[in-house]
Amino acid sequence: MKWWTGKDTQIAYGRQMEIRMGASARYPTANKEALAQLPWPTQDLHKLQEQMQWVKGIPEVPGGYLTGRNIDNAFRRVVVQGEDPRETMDNYVRTMNEEITLKRKEFNLPTEK
Repeated sequence: MKWWTGKDTQIAYGRQMEIRMGASARYPTANKEALAQLPWPTQDLHKLQEQMQWVKGIPEVPGGYLTGRNIDNAFRRVVVQGEDPRETMDNYVRTMNEEITLKRKEFNLPTEK
């Protein structure tokens, strides 16, 4: 992981992406040192660097892999299938909470009830 996220690897990857696919594949790496050395136009680079101060990671929780998937599923059920938004979200939240509780028990972590 350290190798892949390292400055030199990110620079090499970003440059290769642009060489192979053009400017549309320009790589906005999260590695700040590498980002500054990639061929971004100055104005774009400054905007990206400015926005990085607002980035926050989403904390991972055991069973959390279902959260994004189930939010997408709920969205599709409401938009595509016309289901009731409140009931649909309620059902998916229940499913997500059950999975998170199961995983917390599996890893001997405290659960709330």
